[in-house]
Amino acid sequence: EEAPKRLLPDVRFDPDGSAHGRFSNTFAASWLDWGSMGLAVDEAATLSEAMRTDLAANHDLANALLLLSLSCNPIRDAGVTALVQVLPELHSLTALEIEDCQVGDAGAAALAAALLAEPRGGTAFRGRLRRLCLGCNPIGDDGCVALARALTGPRLLHPTHARGLAVLQLGDTDVGDVGAEALAGALEQGAMPDGLQLWLASTRVSQAGREGLMRASAARRGLRVCW
Repeated sequence: EEAPKRLLPDVRFDPDGSAHGRFSNTFAASWLDWGSMGLAVDEAATLSEAMRTDLAANHDLANALLLLSLSCNPIRDAGVTALVQVLPELHSLTALEIEDCQVGDAGAAALAAALLAEPRGGTAFRGRLRRLCLGCNPIGDDGCVALARALTGPRLLHPTHARGLAVLQLGDTDVGDVGAEALAGALEQGAMPDGLQLWLASTRVSQAGREGLMRASAARRGLRVCW
């Protein structure tokens, strides 16, 4: 099998946030790596708008992109909120990396809403996404609860949602026992498949919270919780 092609950005951003370059006909690649590019809130909004423009012009982006990485860019909650407007329309996207981006509870809640979105003619984003990496962000219990609720939303057991997340990275965040309890509830409702890797290293989850989460995951074959 061919390894995924890595596509670095062709678009240049001016200091005022305006972009020069085109996305059209560039998405034969399946891996778009914008990590550590110094993108801030305005650039994330510009990227989202450029993707929407490309989607309107052709289907290269929607049908080819498997992984989108924006890690190590200070896009903050507002940047994620702008970005999630286009994510449900990326029908082939299975991996999203937004680590160390200064994203808090508001950004996590916006992402949770995107997970529940039902695009026209496509499967819900939640049903397609296999890896979600949000580590090293100041996401707390409120954001974690929103994500857990999204993973246990309507039509959870529909066949198109049978796979679900295989990796959920929330390590090095501010998630505590309330968030752990919400994740435990999601596991008990079958929100995430057997074999899930759940990363919660360096969080505020106490020993009691860990024990509760482990009890909820005990019956799940192959599930790994990484502390």
